[in-house]
Amino acid sequence: MISILIPTFQYKTLALVKNLYRQATTERIVFEIIVQDDGSKNLEILNHNKKINKISNCKFLINTINIGRSENRNSLIRKAKYDWILFIDCDMKICNEFYLKNFIEHMIGNKIIFGGIIYNTELPEKNYLLRWYYGKHRETQSVLKRNKNPYKSCLISNTLIPKSILLKTPFRKEITEYGYEDIMFILDIKKSGVFIKHIDNPTIHDYNEQSFEYLLKWKCSLNNLKMLLDKNILHHQDNAITYLYYWLNKVYLKNIFLFFFIKFQKKLEYNLLSSNPSLFLFDIYRLGYFCKISTKKEEKNSSTLLI
Repeated sequence: MISILIPTFQYKTLALVKNLYRQATTERIVFEIIVQDDGSKNLEILNHNKKINKISNCKFLINTINIGRSENRNSLIRKAKYDWILFIDCDMKICNEFYLKNFIEHMIGNKIIFGGIIYNTELPEKNYLLRWYYGKHRETQSVLKRNKNPYKSCLISNTLIPKSILLKTPFRKEITEYGYEDIMFILDIKKSGVFIKHIDNPTIHDYNEQSFEYLLKWKCSLNNLKMLLDKNILHHQDNAITYLYYWLNKVYLKNIFLFFFIKFQKKLEYNLLSSNPSLFLFDIYRLGYFCKISTKKEEKNSSTLLI
């Protein structure tokens, strides 16, 4: 018995639900599918997703207000009626006819199962390359590599979790915007001693996101990271960016690094939005931006780029 939970915001999920429903009924699995939109206002998308309610054992719910990414997941957990929960992001595509069956076979014991994420092999258009490059080279990893460092390489976008674990360790409600809700959850799971097993059962990340939008999302997520650090929710050693930031500060190089980041920020953005974005420069950009917002009390232009 399994509850399949799909948090969404302004995204068409009917095709994903139909695929999951077909697999569940074929395998004669006792299941429910709940899709919950976090207060979006796009009537065309909402009306499209309402068709989910016509499918047996499937529900499409709409939050009256936006409660944030973490709380939307927590709300879904409370509504789930079965002991095992499969979290799938709304922009995932099922690429395996035995996808659900593969997860069902691992529904034993008190552990988390991550199936992995892959990306389309075909290059997207120039304006969409940054997200594709990052996903393909950082998020897509073999089972062997993921199991070597199970907590570092786990995401919640394709993950099977016992409901009892999720009730004891909910997603951090402090995180309302994009970024780091997955990482904080995994850190909390690690501290609680729950084992994460990685299997070869991936979904395809099927959303083409413009590089400009993705860069702005990262700026938002880094503001989340600063908030978590400021509130002592996250230790600086728990994250590579905060670790490097503290190291730069310790060896008195932070201001020098920040000076050069500000000087070359525009050129870095040109590269990241180009047809050949460098992930190394993306790492430099993220560290530089974190130095920038950590030096100022408030970053006033987090929703804009220099170019």
